[in-house]
Amino acid sequence: MTRLQSITAVVALTLAPLAMAQEVIYTPSATSPGKDILMVRHSANFEAYKGTRASGAFEVDQYTIENAIMYGITSDLTFMFHVPVTYRDFSEPAGVNSESFGFEDLQAMFKYRFYQDDFGNIDTLRMSVMGGVELPSYDDGFSSDSFDPFVGFALTMIEGRHGVGAHVNYKWNTGKDDYSIDFGDGSADAVRLDGSYLYRIDPVEYTIDSTRSTYLMVELNNRYETNGDYETIFSPGILIEAQNWAAEIAIRLPIAQELDHRAELDWALTVGLRITY
Repeated sequence: MTRLQSITAVVALTLAPLAMAQEVIYTPSATSPGKDILMVRHSANFEAYKGTRASGAFEVDQYTIENAIMYGITSDLTFMFHVPVTYRDFSEPAGVNSESFGFEDLQAMFKYRFYQDDFGNIDTLRMSVMGGVELPSYDDGFSSDSFDPFVGFALTMIEGRHGVGAHVNYKWNTGKDDYSIDFGDGSADAVRLDGSYLYRIDPVEYTIDSTRSTYLMVELNNRYETNGDYETIFSPGILIEAQNWAAEIAIRLPIAQELDHRAELDWALTVGLRITY
């Protein structure tokens, strides 16, 4: 092995956690944190909604802090637990305003990576299945008060400076609310179809001195419900990854909406931080 090949191998091994962790904000990936590795993910979200119901038109400014832990039981099996905390500012044109704060439904999930093909130093194709349940927080105004199971599939491919991802998820809703603010919180079953693309803008080539990677990312997030509601959201952003942390920021802009049973999203912003232990 030449000196150049040795350096390339060392760099690839050192930076493998960076490449394998490429996960955008709204499209779950097929990657896993690794055996006995704990990842904590926090994100601050702002969402502006508008809608109409029996009492008239309304607007909602929603602020959510999402907290998630991911633990690698094995190199292929991951347990995840998600706790969202939300503040809502609800207003109507007539000047009627109300505020609320509480815990949204929790989420417990397992993800199993059943396929992995590492066809280059940092190039890989991976596939995972996932399943779990949304657990009621029983917080008035934020909880469905129901146990809602879901299953999903994720695919992640990384080749050179490019990364692509796909995700599909089906959730059986057992709640009774016919109208909701957020996707999937009503009585209809909910389907997610997500696609993502990342492009590494820095470094152009990994070297022995490389310590982090910066990516431009775009997503198309499709949301369908069995009551006929659907929307497609365009989500561009930036992701910065190091070996033990990652920072992310993205906006969400709806490009197609047909919603009769929940509020319409005007725009949204997410800022997140991931730390690996």
